[in-house]
Amino acid sequence: LDDIVRVQNAIRAMHVEARVREYIVDLVRATRDHSHAALGASPRATLHLQQAAQAHAAIAQRDYVVPDDVKAVAAVVLSHRLIIRGATGADANGTSLIHGILERVPAPVPVR
Repeated sequence: LDDIVRVQNAIRAMHVEARVREYIVDLVRATRDHSHAALGASPRATLHLQQAAQAHAAIAQRDYVVPDDVKAVAAVVLSHRLIIRGATGADANGTSLIHGILERVPAPVPVR
């Protein structure tokens, strides 16, 4: 139990550059602005996306988050938080909608 708590605390303390945090906010905001989203991801989803990206970075043995960490977990974290309306084809489900948003929202260039 102590090891799990230690790892959780280390992941929560992991560095996330301001540009990457802004990217996370932009992605979540894009779910709320999407024409096929009756309900987009909540502000709390922003926190969960950051935490999942931090965990992904830790698994990759880094102590900082890069945009690719965010991209790797975005669909899993966000897709079930959406209510889709009037969508057909590519945007007919939350996962497809998130993948489309990832293609449209520019990611910052990593510094490291």
